[in-house]
Amino acid sequence: MMHRSGYIFMVTLFMIAGMTAIATYIYMRGSVYIPFINTMIDHHKAKLAALGGLQIGIRQLVYVEQKEEAANSSDKKGQQNKSDEVQQFYVRIMPALNRWQVFELRKAIDGIDAAIRVCIVCEEGKLDLNQVYDFNRKQFKGQGQANGDMKKIMEFICKRIENSMGMRDLLPAFERLLKKRGYPLNDVTQLLTASEWAPFNNYLFYEPSQATKVPEKPTLYLTDIFTVYSGKMTIEPRLLSDSWLILMGIPPALQGQVKERSELIKKIGKQFKQAVQWKTDWNTQLKPIYQKELQSLPKGLDSVLSVNFDPQQFLIRIDATVGSVTQRLIAVVERVKKMQAEKIGYEGIIKKMYWL
Repeated sequence: MMHRSGYIFMVTLFMIAGMTAIATYIYMRGSVYIPFINTMIDHHKAKLAALGGLQIGIRQLVYVEQKEEAANSSDKKGQQNKSDEVQQFYVRIMPALNRWQVFELRKAIDGIDAAIRVCIVCEEGKLDLNQVYDFNRKQFKGQGQANGDMKKIMEFICKRIENSMGMRDLLPAFERLLKKRGYPLNDVTQLLTASEWAPFNNYLFYEPSQATKVPEKPTLYLTDIFTVYSGKMTIEPRLLSDSWLILMGIPPALQGQVKERSELIKKIGKQFKQAVQWKTDWNTQLKPIYQKELQSLPKGLDSVLSVNFDPQQFLIRIDATVGSVTQRLIAVVERVKKMQAEKIGYEGIIKKMYWL
């Protein structure tokens, strides 16, 4: 009888120890699993919020203020309405260009606690790499000409980058890459296959500054200098990217300037011209914004400044934060015109997306 009681006691201890081990195992797995699940839920919500932020950016690009018009409006009035629409777009998009727009969402109102930051950059405010080089002749377009020599433009850009970023021999490496390739680039990041351009690995995509003062050494970003989407040899000076402002010696975008810039653009917008001649129109259109004379620009750069305002390609950067999770998205969007019941309308077509 004593032996049997001892046996039962030992079995009971082993059972308690086993159940304790199982309970501890379940607790340990649960203590990791539950936070992991919550993080994954926030991850998914942040991704959806980023896609929602993309739609916010697209809406800003395609919105057109519709006005009631008489049924028998003339062609001249139609042209005036078109000019007004272009002017409205410029006045609306320019103040916040290259800057964060912040949208705070609250669960009680929006169904989710989240912060969405949206930044719009114009692709025509950059240099299209595929337009500077003639792949058939294997040389830069306009090479050797007095005006429009794209090799001189690239020399200027590469020297500015080398001085700012501490790189070397960028132009020869660029020329070798395109000559060997023999056909247009599919993406700006293909420049990184040349070792001379590889330091840009850490500076690929534009990061809007949170600073309210111009930094001593502003940062240049590869995809903020170059593009493959504009399809033009020219650059739109009214919608320059932040890196191009730096290259031209113009102060970059500052986060706290949106209200001030908006008031300035409204004044300038009253004299807005879709087609300009910069020798006569620079002082009224851009000098008040950039505080820089046309003659002070690097020599030859004026030859690549667009004289007709018709931007179509944009890059939208979105950072969406839910809880402790942030999802970062970049999309290249084309602003395409369409007619809706004899009224001008636009739609945004997504051409490429990057999840960072």
